[in-house]
Amino acid sequence: MNGNKPIILIPTYNPDMGLVNLARSVTKSGFLVIIVNDGSAVNTDHIFKKLAKISNCIVLEHGVNLGKGRAIKTAINHITTNYPGNAGVVTADSDGQHTAADIEKVASKLQSSKSFVLGCRKFSGEIPLRSRIGNIITKRVFRFLIGKSLSDTQTGLRGIPARYLKQLMTLRGERYEYEINVLAYVGRNNGRIIEVPIDTIYIDDNKSSHFNPLLDSMRIYFVLLRFLASSMTSTVIDYILFAIFFLCSESMIYSAVAARGISILVNYNMNRSWVFSTSKPHTFVKFLILASISLTTSCMFVSYLTQFFGLNVFIVKIIV
Repeated sequence: MNGNKPIILIPTYNPDMGLVNLARSVTKSGFLVIIVNDGSAVNTDHIFKKLAKISNCIVLEHGVNLGKGRAIKTAINHITTNYPGNAGVVTADSDGQHTAADIEKVASKLQSSKSFVLGCRKFSGEIPLRSRIGNIITKRVFRFLIGKSLSDTQTGLRGIPARYLKQLMTLRGERYEYEINVLAYVGRNNGRIIEVPIDTIYIDDNKSSHFNPLLDSMRIYFVLLRFLASSMTSTVIDYILFAIFFLCSESMIYSAVAARGISILVNYNMNRSWVFSTSKPHTFVKFLILASISLTTSCMFVSYLTQFFGLNVFIVKIIV
C-alpha cells in the first residue's frame, strides 16, 4: 500500500458479492480498504471471509447492527489509532452505487486539494423517485440553514481530510443522519467543500439500500432543525436582554454589547454540546470573530435607523 494515498472506508450491512469485486479493484490500485461489517446476517459470512483474504483489505466487525454512522466512527477510530500519518479517508457505499473508478477519482482530488470532497451524482435519467425528491429537499434545507449550496448532500462517496478525522468521531449521529451532521459541521466551520462528478448508478431501483425513507429522513431533518432551534433561541434571548438593558440604561451600545455577549455564549454552547457535540478550542475564537462582526454591523444599522429616521429602537432591533 502507498502510504501517501487516502484509506478507503466502506461500511456495509448484508452485502453481496459485488463488494468483494469492488474491494479487489480498489486494492489493486494500491489503496488500503477497511470494511466494517455492521452486524450483517450469518448467511453473508462467506462474503466477509473472502474480503478478509484480499491483500490490503481489513474487515472490522460489529456484533449487532449499530448503524452507518457508528460503523464510520469505528473505522475512523481504527485508522487514527493504527495509521496516524494517513492522507485522509474516502468513504464509499457497498450497494453498487460507487465504482472503483469514482472512488479513485475522489481519492485523487482529496490527496491533491486536501479539502473535503463530495462525489456528486448528476440525478439525470431514471432515478428512483424517493432518491430524487429526498436529495432536492435535503439540499435546499441544508442551503437555507447552513448557507452552503451543494448539488448532492446525500452522497456516501466522500473524501475526508485527515485533520477532520478525530473531531468527526465525536459528532452526534449513529445512522444515516451522521453524514448530514458531518456536512453541517464542515459547512459551519467554513471548510472548503469540493464537488466531483460521479456516475449515477441505481441497481434494481436501489432495492438493496437499507435507508428507511421515513425514520432516517426524520433523523436527517432533525439534525438540520437543531441549527434553526439554536439560532432562534439565541435571537430571542438577545432581543429580550437588549430590551431589558435598554430600559434600564437607555444606552443602545451598552445594551447591544451586553445582550449579544450573553446570547453568543448561549449560542456557542448550544452548538458545541447539542448541535455538534464538539470541543475544538479554536472554534470559539472563530465564533467570537464572527459574533464581533455581526454585533458591529447590527449596532451601526440600529444607530443609523434610529437617529436619522426616528424609528422606535425596539422595532429597529427586530428589523436589523
